[in-house]
Amino acid sequence: MFNSKFYKTFKPDFTYTEGDTLVPSKALKYKTDPITKKIIETTSPRSKSYEKNLRSYLEEVLKNESLFPTKSKVFIIVTHWLHAKSKYDGCDLDNRAKLILDAMKGPIYPDDCQVKVLWTYKELLNESQESHFSFIVKIINQEQEEVISAMQQLFTKV
Repeated sequence: MFNSKFYKTFKPDFTYTEGDTLVPSKALKYKTDPITKKIIETTSPRSKSYEKNLRSYLEEVLKNESLFPTKSKVFIIVTHWLHAKSKYDGCDLDNRAKLILDAMKGPIYPDDCQVKVLWTYKELLNESQESHFSFIVKIINQEQEEVISAMQQLFTKV
């Protein structure tokens, strides 16, 4: 497990947890406009609504928070806890993370290109627990940059 120095270095600046729900996948679908013949990207109404509601909630919660929106790089961890193996096996992490990252535009940061590290994972719960998700945001300073660089070198060492 991580030691206390690591935790102090990466103590979250913001934490969000939502119970008894799964983030909808923000899978893009493409269709051709019959008149212009241009390709149009679409997302499901459920994804659009969820993203809008999450962004509105974050704007409200963070409106008096001096740290946000930040112009600095950020480290984000997204966790999905899933109560059924079928949900776990079918959980498309990248499209679910995309919806969360897009909802953070505005209240957390102006642009998601500020995400330096994105760590997303899923955990299988026992059947009696409800599915839920959380994310943490850490604004990166110089000390954290050095730790992230060392971790990157460790993981990419061949």
